[in-house]
Amino acid sequence: MTNWTEERIQLALTSHAKTKFYARRWTCVPNVTDWGMPTVVQKNREIDLMCVSGSRWVHAVEIKLSRADLKADTKKRWRLFNDVSQVRFEWFAVPIDLADDALALAPPAAGVIAVSTVTRTYQPWGKPQIDVTEWLNEILREPTQNHDARKLNDAEFLLLLRLGVMRMWSKRKAVAA
Repeated sequence: MTNWTEERIQLALTSHAKTKFYARRWTCVPNVTDWGMPTVVQKNREIDLMCVSGSRWVHAVEIKLSRADLKADTKKRWRLFNDVSQVRFEWFAVPIDLADDALALAPPAAGVIAVSTVTRTYQPWGKPQIDVTEWLNEILREPTQNHDARKLNDAEFLLLLRLGVMRMWSKRKAVAA
């Protein structure tokens, strides 16, 4: 069993060609707040993973690590569709063992993605066998499209790219320290 963290789920959603938000096809930035994207994220909120398609539609991913975390969201006045017109689709991403809870507790308009791992044995030609762990995504429910959403404009998209680069340099600084 994988010890899931928010960061691991972000990686599981973006790190492989078979994943929903593969980072070579999407612009994905973790932990986007109203400070970083004030025209996209409502005040005092954070999007755990903001993914923007090539056509600049915003997908907001809420990452939940426990049933209590899922239940706490049901007490909030629901959410991005009502307040921010740039979010076209909203998703909940959970470890596979929370899949049933997520389907029951996530808002009906939100999509649900379950993440898991699988270990495969791989033998490169002429070399010893190695075990490789892959992250898997399973879309359990597609989200409802917010028809009032609009695409990010050039200024908003550049702001998101800038925020993503700032996150990358902060991580590098932390690793180097």
